[in-house]
Amino acid sequence: MNQLKTYCAKITPVKQFRNFTVPWKSGGLDIREEASHRQYIDELCTFLTSTIMTSVENTCRIMLNKTLSTFHEDLIHHAKFAQEKTKFFFGREELLESVHSRIELNRRNTSTPIAFIAESGCGKTSFMARLAKELRIWYPESAVFIRFLGTSAPSTSIELVIRSLCTQLTTLYGHDDDDDDDDGKNSNSNDGDEDNESSTFSSLVRIFHDKLKLVSKKRLKIIRKKVRPKPLFILLDAIDQLDDTSKYSFQFDSWLLRFLPRDVHIFISFIPTIEHFNIKDLFLQFMRNDDSTLFTVPRLRPNDCEDIIRSSLQAYNRQLTSEQYIYLLTTVEQNPKPLYLKLLIDIARRWTYFPKQSTQTTLSLPETIEDAVEQLFSRLENRHGKEFVQYSLAYLVYGLNGISEIELEDCLSINDIVLNEIYAHHDPPIPNTIHVPSLLCQSLLYSIKEYLSRKRIHDKHILSFYHRKFSESTGKRYKHLREQCHEHLIEIYSNDQPSYKRTIVLKQRNNKIIDDADRLINSQITNKLNKRKLVALPYHCLEFGTEKDHLLRSICLFNLNFLSCQLQSLGHTTFLDSIRYCLRLRPNWIDLKRLYRAVWSIDDESIKDVDVSLILSEQILGFIDDYHTSQLYDELNDSDENNDLEKLLIDCRKYCDEHDNSFRSVYAGFPQETGALAWSFSPITHVLFLNEFYTLVVLDGHQDDDKNHFIETHTVAMINMQTGKVDKIFLDKDFNKIWNGYITKNGNKIYLFGVEGVKTFNSRTGDMLSEKTLSWDNKSFCNKAYCMTTNDEMKRVSSRKVYILNDPWFYLLSKTFEILCTWWWPMNGAL
Repeated sequence: MNQLKTYCAKITPVKQFRNFTVPWKSGGLDIREEASHRQYIDELCTFLTSTIMTSVENTCRIMLNKTLSTFHEDLIHHAKFAQEKTKFFFGREELLESVHSRIELNRRNTSTPIAFIAESGCGKTSFMARLAKELRIWYPESAVFIRFLGTSAPSTSIELVIRSLCTQLTTLYGHDDDDDDDDGKNSNSNDGDEDNESSTFSSLVRIFHDKLKLVSKKRLKIIRKKVRPKPLFILLDAIDQLDDTSKYSFQFDSWLLRFLPRDVHIFISFIPTIEHFNIKDLFLQFMRNDDSTLFTVPRLRPNDCEDIIRSSLQAYNRQLTSEQYIYLLTTVEQNPKPLYLKLLIDIARRWTYFPKQSTQTTLSLPETIEDAVEQLFSRLENRHGKEFVQYSLAYLVYGLNGISEIELEDCLSINDIVLNEIYAHHDPPIPNTIHVPSLLCQSLLYSIKEYLSRKRIHDKHILSFYHRKFSESTGKRYKHLREQCHEHLIEIYSNDQPSYKRTIVLKQRNNKIIDDADRLINSQITNKLNKRKLVALPYHCLEFGTEKDHLLRSICLFNLNFLSCQLQSLGHTTFLDSIRYCLRLRPNWIDLKRLYRAVWSIDDESIKDVDVSLILSEQILGFIDDYHTSQLYDELNDSDENNDLEKLLIDCRKYCDEHDNSFRSVYAGFPQETGALAWSFSPITHVLFLNEFYTLVVLDGHQDDDKNHFIETHTVAMINMQTGKVDKIFLDKDFNKIWNGYITKNGNKIYLFGVEGVKTFNSRTGDMLSEKTLSWDNKSFCNKAYCMTTNDEMKRVSSRKVYILNDPWFYLLSKTFEILCTWWWPMNGAL
């Protein structure tokens, strides 16, 4: 007992351990008669409860501080969405049985993707959610990945979806080199960093396919280790909801395997046609006209409709009379689609009953989905206010990917038409201030919450209609408000002041004038954290029309701060995509084309942990010449173009001067088309590498007299030929003899060849990234032939010519496909 006491005192935290001294009495504890015993129990209970409460509070505090990653938030979103969609699912037993039989056939033979098609509103999403649930019942040890496309930011494009799937595959199945780990520790270490670093769509798809093959590979290699989930099911609902429809989404051969690896099954769903695409024909063409891979989601049967009506009314605590029930069921049977039935139930649950009134004369139901949506909108307008509902729904449709609740309030608060409707019977509660009551917005959104999806885009929660029918009906019904909506959205995104004030006249309040009324909208500051503004403001300016071109050019496209924030926050790819989108809609903007050519070579690696504005300024000044820019605007003098590019050059030069950037006068030998101020070096002794953009030189080098011709040096430098910027690399004593060097296309890496090996350096920081030992038989006969290559190209470089190799003989140095090729030939250079 003493040992147990000692052990408990040793392992228990001090704050959770306490000694009690209690006088012993015959018969044990007696809290009724003995005051000391009663005091002991009271103190023990108090100490126990306070200790537990403290532990719980500390745990809660820790959990609150722990935020989920975007990837895990997205997984939870799709899981909850699937759970919500299966609440009122009934029927489709024959289709589920057919799918089960097809899966069993695929498991015995070669597996192929399976597609489900149906018209909008036929219940494809609910069926996919139910299928995911059934798969877990049919195959308890399986893994089910489900994505409801278009309902979250990572599911808006096929590229983002594949990246998310790669991360989930890595988390669950690990990497190919994780076979020796029983518990898969390495599989979670980088959480899919390899996939996120894939710069091209083709390389990303290749990684995705390799990971799918890894699922079946694990079946053989981990037979004695921890069992991984088998089989794997991937469900992608609503391919037609993806944003990049014109790029890769419907080009199934660009991302989908026609024959899947063993134990891998992929299901997709879509509507047969959308705008200019016949998705059904494209899928059949991809599957070589194999009709067995295509399933049509059937309409509801009468008994399924009855089950859905009964369960839905029960959930709403409502009941219909027999006459009302028959009328509802008869109407639904004319168009048995789940969305149509849901809209009719939403109408029927508001019905009342009076014995002397006939159902046919007092009640009416719409005949189509479009009519039902129109009736829903009319009901909302009657309940919440016509102008308020019209503009709210229009903002929801015309906003970029939807609209956030805060943005909705701000837009309504600068809309004088809506404010006049709201404040028709009373004055605003706060003097000199006017704002839409938040409760009104929440009440409207609550009324249509079943038809909305909430997704996190640009670090904000964005609301949008989930069903395509709602978006189409809203756009058609409120088409006349389109221009006003874009203008209001531009106003709220352009506001970077602490307050937004504008005079308003309340016509229903006897033309009461509130001068400079503060609208209490949020300030939209331009910084790297405000991703929503960086993307949405240019979009709405373009959608509004040419009247906002001046604002688009001055605030966005030719504004150094805006461009720097875009580049730093959104990344190089999205940054260039936004400029390309502007050029597609404004192809005559020659100055924007010049700006695009100046910044296209910047990549994410070069702007990491540096002053992005400085990098951008250097790049722009390096590629754009003042004289040619002035000449360009002189030629465009007859147009209404502003000299925005000249103003941008002035801002770039000013920023460089303020940050002690070392620009000098132009020197001979540098490109004539650049107005960049270049460097002049006196200690340069050797030039190792030279191309149009970069030069690799040796500083204070000494040439050996022996036949190997090694250069002894401690410093090499990379000169940017456009900007004149110099990055130095200092070499160690054990690597002070080199014989050649190479710079990658993007200028991020430098390769230096030494006596015994090759070292890779980061050109910007000078840090060594890797070191490899060269292997050849006779170094003295090597004539400096080498090749640095990527997955896309292979070249052999000699001192005389460049040869394209179809089947090169090379020595593989690393698993990342960076290859060093060496050849031997006589000293005269003959091949």
